[in-house]
Amino acid sequence: NSSERQLIPLVWLLPCSLMSFFPLYKYWNCFSKFFYQGDEWDQLNQIDSHGYVVWVFSFFGENFVPVFKLIWSSILILSGGDYHMFIFVLFGAHAFVVFLLGYLLRIWGFGVFTIVFSQLVLALNYTNIEILCQSIQLSNLLSYGFLLLLLIFFFKPWLEDRDYDGRLCLMLGLLSALGALTFARGVLNGVVIAALAGLLYFVGDPTNSRLLRPAKYVLIPSVIVGLILIVGSLNHGSAFANLGTGLGATKEHFFYHISLNPWYQQIRNLPIRPSQAILLFELNAIVVVLAFKWAKGFQRILILQLLIFFLSNALILALGRNHLPINSVSGWRYQ
Repeated sequence: NSSERQLIPLVWLLPCSLMSFFPLYKYWNCFSKFFYQGDEWDQLNQIDSHGYVVWVFSFFGENFVPVFKLIWSSILILSGGDYHMFIFVLFGAHAFVVFLLGYLLRIWGFGVFTIVFSQLVLALNYTNIEILCQSIQLSNLLSYGFLLLLLIFFFKPWLEDRDYDGRLCLMLGLLSALGALTFARGVLNGVVIAALAGLLYFVGDPTNSRLLRPAKYVLIPSVIVGLILIVGSLNHGSAFANLGTGLGATKEHFFYHISLNPWYQQIRNLPIRPSQAILLFELNAIVVVLAFKWAKGFQRILILQLLIFFLSNALILALGRNHLPINSVSGWRYQ
């Protein structure tokens, strides 16, 4: 019950959110040299070749991301094509994601140390570098922002023992759709939340049945966009056209995804081989076990939700990227 949870003041969330801009300040001489990269030139070429409206609703690899394209092109037009504006927007979105992470942990009753530490890890980690210097990766940040908003608004009434009205359900459906239409793996946002809601109902308290109604609202947009992605990918021969093939490669990539991430890029210069992957997998397992052990009661539900998302994300990547070399699973953009 909300009256029994002592939430830290909101002001604690702001300093770490603002710390997200520190790398931009410290390394401005480097960031100010960044310019359009391959994917971005490709988008400009498609706008030129096919027209703006056709481009917005066309596929980009296996991505169907009209919401991202509208936002990206708005920044392009308003800035006159100045790449500095993209860098500022990327860091602004990054800071917002860091704030939302802190807010999410706050409503679940985590303490100051846990929240501040988690925010700082996300705000200052150098493994974010590709996402923060390539404008196309704004799709990544937008989708995770919508995921965090979805987690906050989906579970806040449940944590406060309130019912879900129609307006809130519609907003949840909109957030789910926006996440799915900004990033290919954004289709997971609604799916993993609906999956946990179903789990809480079937194996938990029957009163959790009130989660089923909003779960439908977040699930349906994800499923619809997911079907569009699958059909479009098959028609365009992109990476997801490999679904159902290369089972051995898929299993291998999945194992390396859940083993190497996130430790491989944190430690650096490790050889990628099965024995090393097993050690990192054990380290991941230890962290998860300790998290469940030290969390207080219902907080374990949030940890379970994030774990489901981590495993689902790895599965999607294994299905769509199993044709790439195994070292690609720990690439910067997947951190």
